[in-house]
Amino acid sequence: MFFWLLFIISSFLVSYIFITFLPNKFRVIIFCLLVTILITPEKLGIGPEELSPAIFTFFFSLTFEGNLSFKTLRPLVFSLPIALGLSILIVLIKRKFS
Repeated sequence: MFFWLLFIISSFLVSYIFITFLPNKFRVIIFCLLVTILITPEKLGIGPEELSPAIFTFFFSLTFEGNLSFKTLRPLVFSLPIALGLSILIVLIKRKFS
């Protein structure tokens, strides 16, 4: 539990630092997508349900096992369109009331 709390806080911090170098037009969209990519969990292994970040699990299995399986990226397929839709909705609402 503490690992995930620390990981989520650091993911938000890294995403925020990254978007400070971008123009204001794309900041909200890139921030939402980057946070989603970093913190989307994936069930690790067959045994007990231990969660791990999906993107890192994919790169670790590719690097250390030589296994090119997109099975670990499946949660990102569901979470990225939702994050993109929400970030576009936030941008539209922000423009409407600004």
